[in-house]
Amino acid sequence: MKLTQARARTIIEQVALGLPANYNHHYYSSGLERVVSTFEREYFSSYLPAGGAVFKLLVGAFGSGKTHTCFALRDAAWRHQFAVAYVPLGQRSSFAELSSVYRDIASNLTLPPHGYVRPAQDPIGVPELLPDEPLPEERGISSAVRGWYAKHHAEVCREALEPTAQDISPAEIKARLRERLAAMHEQLRTDNGNLTRALLGSFEALLEGREHTFDDLSQWLVGEGFSKVMHKKQHGILEPVSDRNALSLLCGLSEWLQFIGYRGLVVLFDQDTPDDTPADTPAVTGSGKQGDKAQIARLANLLTLINETANQRMRALLMLYAVPNTDFLTGGAQVYEALNQRLSSVFDSDLNPSGVRLLLEQLLPDDTDHLSDIGYKLAYLHEVAYHQPFEDEDALADTITRVAERSLQRRYVMPGYRRLFVQALSNALTVLRREGRALSPSELERLMVRS
Repeated sequence: MKLTQARARTIIEQVALGLPANYNHHYYSSGLERVVSTFEREYFSSYLPAGGAVFKLLVGAFGSGKTHTCFALRDAAWRHQFAVAYVPLGQRSSFAELSSVYRDIASNLTLPPHGYVRPAQDPIGVPELLPDEPLPEERGISSAVRGWYAKHHAEVCREALEPTAQDISPAEIKARLRERLAAMHEQLRTDNGNLTRALLGSFEALLEGREHTFDDLSQWLVGEGFSKVMHKKQHGILEPVSDRNALSLLCGLSEWLQFIGYRGLVVLFDQDTPDDTPADTPAVTGSGKQGDKAQIARLANLLTLINETANQRMRALLMLYAVPNTDFLTGGAQVYEALNQRLSSVFDSDLNPSGVRLLLEQLLPDDTDHLSDIGYKLAYLHEVAYHQPFEDEDALADTITRVAERSLQRRYVMPGYRRLFVQALSNALTVLRREGRALSPSELERLMVRS
């Protein structure tokens, strides 16, 4: 994929605001290579496709690269043919109810975009450019069902183009698709029979051109509606999405994804709000007995998901929960002790890749060379975005080094110093590009404070 001026400009605008680029972040990424290659080697290439399940806790302060890491793992999972659900945790929590966990996963489910498949001969961990990001309408389980149907339709049409095949009419194409659907009714089995019937019913609705039926079934698939007439009587879907059947639906979702040709499901929960912003994560807002009770309920749901991956009821599924700190694990109730036990082991790319807790501050490099590598990548983005190279290489090197050193000096008082570096350097490069000069010490200090 060619780095266009528009792509480069989009990345610059995002990082200048202190935000990670949703896509194409690999153009300025550095330091995550070992972590990503470990996930590819230990999980995406072997353990998960064989039916394993795993839960990981990613801990990184706001601005330390937590979301950036989620995006890197998302892209790696796509390259290995996993469906991915990236779920940002903002003002509400997916863990308030188990049914809301399923809803958020189903509504954010995204199949690997075209071109993200890693060729079999490529060694694991080799950096590679990625194709265009998925469109907004390509997210969600209904989009995945449409892709499933489109794949079978294309296969049937290709059969008609083979040299030995005769021309077939649209009616014959539909007849062949019905044959495939009949075979699926015999072959597809998931942990949740209602999910199976909804998926097959959605495929049939697309086959017969009944968009209203497809929309009604899609609403049930994302847990947004249930009609006794439409869902129960017409399609045999006996109950709505609820806390009682949410785990079964999650298991069934991963099984269906494997049935249609993917290697499993990767779910990335990410608390994407700063530490001082109210956010409903397992450390829930609230006070007194009511707040404590709600918090314990959320933690109990989180513990349930961890246990379900540990006992392998869920198959071919990886869940990663990204948080700014582990304060939510502090408390006196029994659930806190159980969670601490489950999440105690520490991930290490070389010594203990099976460890649960990933500590970003220990995984990422902490030196000027690391930040300088990011800095030169950002400089290249500026050159592409504005069609203007930095002709004074000494001024460029001086700018990158000074911003890196000043950012590192603040790492003990500001855990998110990497975000500070990227944001401040992006603005410093703008001055260098426009005025052809490096920042003065006082200008650099003001820029660091504003960023």
